[in-house]
Amino acid sequence: MSNSEDYWSSFFKEFERRKNQYSCVEVKGIIHLEGNTWKNVVTKFYPKPDLVYDKPITYDYGKIIIFSRSIEVKESIEVFKKLKNEKKISLPELKEYEAPTNDLTRDKFLRHEVFNSNKELGGFVLEWPSIVYFTNTANISNSLLDESLISPDLPLYPSIKQAINKDVGVDANSWFGKIVIIVPDYRARIKKLTFSSKSKIKVELEVKQENLENLLCKYYCVSEKEKIYQNDIRFKNPEEDVIFEDEINEFYFYLITNQGEIIDYKEGTYEGSLLFPTPSIEIKSDPGDIKTMIEKGENSHVEFKEIIPKIKEFVESVIAFSNSEGGIILIGVADNCKIVGIQQEDIATHFKSLNEQGVRQWFYNVIRDNCEPTPEITDNDIKIIEVDGKKIVWIKVPAGEDKPYFVKGIGPYIRAGSSDRIMTRLELERIYNEKGKHEGKTLQEIIDRK
Repeated sequence: MSNSEDYWSSFFKEFERRKNQYSCVEVKGIIHLEGNTWKNVVTKFYPKPDLVYDKPITYDYGKIIIFSRSIEVKESIEVFKKLKNEKKISLPELKEYEAPTNDLTRDKFLRHEVFNSNKELGGFVLEWPSIVYFTNTANISNSLLDESLISPDLPLYPSIKQAINKDVGVDANSWFGKIVIIVPDYRARIKKLTFSSKSKIKVELEVKQENLENLLCKYYCVSEKEKIYQNDIRFKNPEEDVIFEDEINEFYFYLITNQGEIIDYKEGTYEGSLLFPTPSIEIKSDPGDIKTMIEKGENSHVEFKEIIPKIKEFVESVIAFSNSEGGIILIGVADNCKIVGIQQEDIATHFKSLNEQGVRQWFYNVIRDNCEPTPEITDNDIKIIEVDGKKIVWIKVPAGEDKPYFVKGIGPYIRAGSSDRIMTRLELERIYNEKGKHEGKTLQEIIDRK
């Protein structure tokens, strides 16, 4: 039996286990006409738990069709069988189209079979724990991505790439030429970890299709003093507090059933008294936390800028963090840890006023115009914070999902201790080789695609 057959068998087994959790399957995609045959550009299958059948959408641009459908779960199983056996997809009121490949696979680099909840994956968010299957990339020309879609009665898309990002809701660079099938688990999830301090964590569950008494949360946490805390949480209510004797640096929370099946997990680290928050990991920090972080100085995850830096210097740090493990840039803090705040002359030169939205947009523009690809920085990642009566700009740069990142016209940087440096050829090749393995491509194919 081939690996693809193994994955198809695994997929049907997992889908059968969970099908009673689903009310319908949302299908979004784009197809194109090649000769007399309609073929897949990208298709996403996403089962939903609530009984909502959205009105079908069909944007027919002649040789390109953008579509959205909600189909019954039973019907979706027949669609998957046809895809497996005939390399074809048949959906209601849509031209049957070919999937040039039906070789199913799954991410081979996960420590666990399941992606955790609120995981960002190639342009879309898995709000619930999920297993994700996808076909290999079909033999399709990348030039198709640049074609524009123009019709008097339909939305304008300057390129198919933008249509994929908006209407299919996935990143075109990640999923172009593929079919992706999500198998979510709606039984339960760790909805949020809230750190009211580094020694107190609230664990909040959302239980949809499971009994609370059948769930167990196990944790492993490491403190700043390198003390290890291991214990279990039995939930009488969906929210429980965990209190530690000292401050936590690393945390691992696993939600499992009484039978030992992993349902969801959250894990992460503090660095310099700072947690990198996400939609499901929240920190209720006060200026004292930020001040403590500043007092510990620059490190592999923290960079100070006394004034608004020159653009080249700033984007070097952004790229270095993106190519490494992520980090925080604090503007208005000197290298000697002195909090100086944003200077009035900087405000007048760059922002006109210290309005958070205006400041955020200025940095967005700098990052977008000088980084390739653009790092995944959101509104929550750029803030104005007041410490000791002085305002500083706080910028979180997450570890990139699409490494390597480049300063346009210069090259890739990486974080080394408390400084940024140009990436060595060996480090760059290592990233490309890992990316090639992840996408099932050779190194040369990855480079050519860039």
